[in-house]
Amino acid sequence: MHDPPSPVPKDVHFVLLLHGLYGSAANLWCLEEEIERAHDSSDCALDLHILNAREYGGALTWDGIDVNAHRVANEVDKEIEALERDGRRVAVFSITGYSLGGLIARALVGELNARSPSFFSLHRPASFCTIATPHLGVLRYGSWRSTWVHAIGQRLFSRTGQQLFCLDNDLGRPLLAQMADPNDKYLRALNVFPRIVIIANAVNDLTVPYATAAICTHDPFIDHVRDCLCVELEGKTVTRYYTADPEEEELELEVAPSPLPSPPVPMARGTERPLLPPVFYTNWNGPLRYALFPFIPLLIPTVLTFVAVTFAFHSFKSAQRIREHSERRRALLADAEDTDTATPGDTPLNSRPLSPVQLSDVEGASTPPFAKGPSNPSQPIISPLQKEMVRAFNDLPQLERITAWFPGVFNAHAVIIARNARNPRWAWQAEGREVVQTWARKVIAAVTEALEAPLPVAGA
Repeated sequence: MHDPPSPVPKDVHFVLLLHGLYGSAANLWCLEEEIERAHDSSDCALDLHILNAREYGGALTWDGIDVNAHRVANEVDKEIEALERDGRRVAVFSITGYSLGGLIARALVGELNARSPSFFSLHRPASFCTIATPHLGVLRYGSWRSTWVHAIGQRLFSRTGQQLFCLDNDLGRPLLAQMADPNDKYLRALNVFPRIVIIANAVNDLTVPYATAAICTHDPFIDHVRDCLCVELEGKTVTRYYTADPEEEELELEVAPSPLPSPPVPMARGTERPLLPPVFYTNWNGPLRYALFPFIPLLIPTVLTFVAVTFAFHSFKSAQRIREHSERRRALLADAEDTDTATPGDTPLNSRPLSPVQLSDVEGASTPPFAKGPSNPSQPIISPLQKEMVRAFNDLPQLERITAWFPGVFNAHAVIIARNARNPRWAWQAEGREVVQTWARKVIAAVTEALEAPLPVAGA
């Protein structure tokens, strides 16, 4: 008697979502919801499987971009093994990172592509997306607030903070420099994706401004009110923008205009950014609003002390975890050398020798002094290293930028993913859903492109 034929595995579109600094998988609930809707309304024959990474939440995000990429790689491997045991096969792979998660995504695909055989020779890459990600690190501006952020921020968030300020130097240059080197594994890994989408807030993102999120050296939106900037919108995304003065040179985004563009939207009264955070606009009813005022002098130092103690504790615990992680990686490398074999994923990030083509020396990585800044003090001060990063990314032919427009919010960083839209206190908290819907449609559309494209060459 012949054995019955094995069942044919069901092909799956695997979508990986990565949250940001000090965040959690719960932050990306809207992305999960909208990608499911986009899949259900499409004619895609593949099953959809979403992994909203959970292995690096909270203070674990402080341990380093590369360390968290290792954690996610292990989580992805376990998830794929579970799918295969269930008779399902990952045919297409998409990845999206929000905020810091976008940098973790870049590190992760570099590690996956460097495996032997390459992860992407087994699972077709479809789309690589980032949303409000600081690709150039933390930018510096010629303002007192920026000076304060750099003075304090460099000492916060442990190893991740050092990497975001390009102050790490584990192998002779910052990790962000290595990830933007065309000759290194990270940027080569991005080339295997047929679609790369970068979504940035045009205005009011106090956490990740436009220039670093969109990977450019100039921010055309930073003085949009003073410049009388007009924009044409498709939903909440910008298709074209220009100044109201007809004699000014028209500026256009690298985005195809909408077939039926919305009428120009000038910056009018009522659409400007609020002066204070939304908590100050909360309607406090009854005598409670007056009872709190006498306690403000006591609350402020109490809160500051709590924050300082919390940061110190998490920094100490992060340093311990980083040491333990390094020891485990060294042990894995030693075992691999003894057996002269390498297990997929054993090679740690930053372990490759430096490329002979350097983006910049380490001195160029630091932000230059204000005297070397742009003529417009509102524009970011871009270091030589950051300029090299921009040039490297602009060489990616499949790169597409999407610009979100939320002029009437205090901080658009959470709005862009509708993070607080499930139970919103204010209507604007749900405005980001339109941007998420645009993202979801592009991720699903990329599946067809991936299935038609040849599999990448291993390690290419």
